[in-house]
Amino acid sequence: EAQQQFFGSEYDQTLVTERSLALALRDLGRIFESEELLRETIKRCTKVLGMKHRINLDMEANLTEIFNLQGRFTEAEELTMEVLKICEDVYDSEHVTACLSAVVLSRSYYFQGRVEAALLSVAKAFQGYTRDRCPDRELTKGCERRMTELNQEMDHLRKSQNDCLPSTNSPVQTPSEFSGLADSHLRGSRNEFLEVL
Repeated sequence: EAQQQFFGSEYDQTLVTERSLALALRDLGRIFESEELLRETIKRCTKVLGMKHRINLDMEANLTEIFNLQGRFTEAEELTMEVLKICEDVYDSEHVTACLSAVVLSRSYYFQGRVEAALLSVAKAFQGYTRDRCPDRELTKGCERRMTELNQEMDHLRKSQNDCLPSTNSPVQTPSEFSGLADSHLRGSRNEFLEVL
């Protein structure tokens, strides 16, 4: 608040501080307050720095993660795709913000039951992070762990589907039964995924 009074609400460091506050609110479970503050900050950031500025794109990626936490996976996916497109046009697909967006997109896919798409998205982030553009090695390690988990889950899903294939003595399962297997498995892993990255 003091920073805002001294420099003004549109000073770039004030915007970054407000983003940090919004993320702290998110971490405290005050998701709706976090979203509201982040939306206001993004509006001012877009006005001051422009829609394609890295700080603005980072905030948009943070907003998509809040959508994921609220179960608004389709909105999160749509916004993340927009952010990724801008990142790739302005910077490149391996820019740190593009990598962050790919991780968030992976979460959106995962929560929608699209495990293979989640794996591909987090692999894209991992590729960008390993190009030495990201000083935070924990992000690289987190992506690597997540890829391992998603690969294991894909193997498990494939095995489940193979186990469901009809033998000469068993009835044929319908496609809805296949999806039910995947859904029940994915629901159990959702809380574990929130702890990753």
